[in-house]
Amino acid sequence: MGKHDRKSNLGRTLVQVNRIGNQRAQTEQVIEAEIRNSMQALKSGEARLASALAMRQSAEQLYGSEQRQFRAGTTTFYLVLQRQTELLAARSRELQAQTDLNKAISEFQRATGTTLSANNVTVSQKQEFNILPNRRNTGFNTRFFSK
Repeated sequence: MGKHDRKSNLGRTLVQVNRIGNQRAQTEQVIEAEIRNSMQALKSGEARLASALAMRQSAEQLYGSEQRQFRAGTTTFYLVLQRQTELLAARSRELQAQTDLNKAISEFQRATGTTLSANNVTVSQKQEFNILPNRRNTGFNTRFFSK
């Protein structure tokens, strides 16, 4: 191998090392951004749930008050139904806020790589899979076979 070949190989290797370093830095930035965004979504979700909970509790109190007033003859059935509708809407918003928070928690766990441990899942052994070629055509069979 000549001096020119060694210099050429060194140059290619240095370019590849630089490219890999840049890819790593870019990947780290993406991961940091995903974690930051998921933390913000988590905080927002917690705040929305707390707000929805307070609104639902208030709607329950108003509905109960309106029912008592109706029994006492000081309000109309229409107002009782209106308070009931408001209560159902508040419950729906609370459930949506809880669902959104659950999604934010799941996204945070995915971003931080803690999904398995958070759900008490352990992987006991490494599984290797082979994709067997489909003999009928040049495509691959979608069936996986464990070794």
